[in-house]
Amino acid sequence: MTNKRILKTPSTMPGEFFDRFTILIKKASVDFENHGELVQKYTMILKENNLDGDLLLLLCELQMANLNIWSLESEIRRGKEGELGLQEVGKRALAIREYNAVRVDKINKINDLFGVVNKERKVDHVSESNIDTL
Repeated sequence: MTNKRILKTPSTMPGEFFDRFTILIKKASVDFENHGELVQKYTMILKENNLDGDLLLLLCELQMANLNIWSLESEIRRGKEGELGLQEVGKRALAIREYNAVRVDKINKINDLFGVVNKERKVDHVSESNIDTL
């Protein structure tokens, strides 16, 4: 006999609830104004079920950032940057830098939940510095 978990959700089965939650997180990453409140509602439902909604949300957001980085880097990793052209490679590099900033932010927020004081920091990109200073 296995211990079964019970998840009290408003009119959905647990699998469907988590499926909707992960889809909603993606929607909120693109349009927080229209989806952010619902993400918070789902997070509260998780907390009411003694699940750490904040942690689960951060894990999903971290996974999305990593998947986006992976997707942007995949063709470059396979040596196809010549086919993409310099302009596309440059656009991807800028997008990867933005996703890396999100990634580091989520890592630090997860660390905060566990009381870790040290912060992870992505090395600053040369474009963010004053080039007149050595």
